[in-house]
Formats: sequence, structure tokens, C-alpha cells
Amino acid sequence: WGMVAKCGEGGEDVRRRHGGDGLVAMVQTRNGESDQVALLVVGSSEGPTALTNLPGGTVTSPRLSPSGERVLFTWEKVAGHGLLHIVGTCGDAAPVRATALDGDRYVELSGDWLYDESAIVLDYVDRARDGDEAVVRIGIYDMESAKLHELVPSPPGSSNFFPRWSPDGAQILFLSDRAGYHPDFHLYDFQAGEAKPLPHLPPLVHFPAGNRPSYDPASPRSFVYQEDREIHGVTLVRIDPAPFESEEKDGVEWLFSTRSQYEGAVPVDLLLSQCVPSPRGDGRFCCKHIDEHGTHALALVDSQGSVMGDLTPRSQTSTFHSPHWQL
Repeated sequence: WGMVAKCGEGGEDVRRRHGGDGLVAMVQTRNGESDQVALLVVGSSEGPTALTNLPGGTVTSPRLSPSGERVLFTWEKVAGHGLLHIVGTCGDAAPVRATALDGDRYVELSGDWLYDESAIVLDYVDRARDGDEAVVRIGIYDMESAKLHELVPSPPGSSNFFPRWSPDGAQILFLSDRAGYHPDFHLYDFQAGEAKPLPHLPPLVHFPAGNRPSYDPASPRSFVYQEDREIHGVTLVRIDPAPFESEEKDGVEWLFSTRSQYEGAVPVDLLLSQCVPSPRGDGRFCCKHIDEHGTHALALVDSQGSVMGDLTPRSQTSTFHSPHWQL
């Protein structure tokens, strides 16, 4: 579990091939075929390369390790039962389980790396503890000791989910529905040893699958997410938690909005979704884009929401989605 050969220990070191704009890990979905984890060297003419050859199931939430040598992802081989896996970015090793947790007891939904890759934070369901209630909990899994401990207890009838570790490892951002139907952002601070909600944020009307929060290198400890503010589209939002802690100013910045694509009067998909910021902090984003012809691609988008160019080939039968971009 978790032991994947790092680049340089067999296979080409992918970091030597990229030209400074980093790597994008993604999911590739083809009609009638299994999901696969793919990797793109930004600026390369080679296009995405499949890192896995999974025999079936669904792949979600790929996350590049800080070293760029491994990708953490969830493989739902059996419907409703996802488990975290790791695959090397050199493309010379099969994926392995990321944890040594009992695969019959735990459902592992998604995870994120600590900066030194010694631990991961994950949201999970403990069937032995909660039975059929499907309470989602957040825990930290230590890679050396293979031990899991719950970070923040989930109040009865509520769940904590979508954890993101801050780049410096000092905080964990997550969503919780403990306050009611709409989930709210919370920050767990390791120095304080407690989690606090971020107050006065606009409520999340709906949180589309794949539009999970991402830390933004453009501003320390700020993060971006896409919020459904109306039925016709979503708005990309940057949140800086510091002003909410000091109550000195508003920490919400509205970046750009995107409308829905329609079939008749029914919105079926967003023209821009799953946007993640450039690791350069230069105002660019990698987003899933659907054009007027219904073709899908991951595209470079500027801070105004204008498409600058495609990162992956366009297709109506094969989609690249759920990107994670880092140097």
C-alpha cells in the first residue's frame, strides 16, 4: 500500500520534461470504457498520457503529490465503494492502495497530500461505526504508521467532507453541513487545535460535483471555488480567510461567471467548470470547457473567464475532467 516507485527509480523523471508551467493530473472518460488517470505536461505537444489501465469502475479526485512524482486518486471499482489509490507519474508502475485500511469497513471518498507527503487527509465513511447512516468523516492517515485518526468529529446527523490541506500544512479547509442543509466552509488550525467556521460567506446554494475548493497560489491561504448563485450558471469565487478572522474587511472576491448549456429549457452542463488556479499564481485557470458544438476539453482560462486555448484534444465522446494543476 502506498509504495509506488518515485521518478528516477525506474522510468523517466517527468519533471525534467515540463517547461516550467507544471503538470496537470486529470481523469479521462471515454464512452463505453473505464475511467483512467491521465497526466499532461503543460506546454508539451505530446498531449495527455494515461497513467493507469484500470479494468473498470469510476475514477475521481486526482491529486498530484507536492513532488510531482505520484497521483492520489479514488477508484470506485464497485459502485458506492471507493478506495484511495496512488500511481506514479513516470508511467512505469501499476497503481496501489494508498492506505492499509480495511477495504470492507471503510469507503474512502477523496484525499489530499501533506506538503512532505508523510500523511494524507481524507474524507471517508466508517461502516462499522455508522452502519447505514453514511456519515462522512475527515481523518488524517499517517503513511509510516498506517494509522488513521479522525480530525474533527462529525455532529450527529451531519458530515464533514472535501478536505484540502493548506500548502504550508498549518490548516485544513473543509466543508461541513453541521449548521443545516447548506454546507459551510470550516478551517481546522493545528496550532489552535480546533476548527472554526468561516462566517459571513455567501451560502452554497449547490456544490456541483468536481467543483471542490482549491488553494490559490496568487494569495497565501486563499482558495477558490465555484458557487451556484443562480440556476443559469456559476461564479468562480476567491476567499481569503484572514479578513474573516480579523473582521477588518471583506475577504470575498468574485472572479468570473459562466452560464449553463441548455437542451431546450433544461440546463445540462456548464460551459466552464472544475476550474483550478495556475500554480504560478498568475491569474490563469485550468477549466473543463464545453464549446458551442458540445465538444469537451480542458482549457486555459484567464481571470475574466475567457478561453485562452485548449490543453487537451476536443471530443464529444472522450472527456478530460477533474484537473489538478501544480508545478
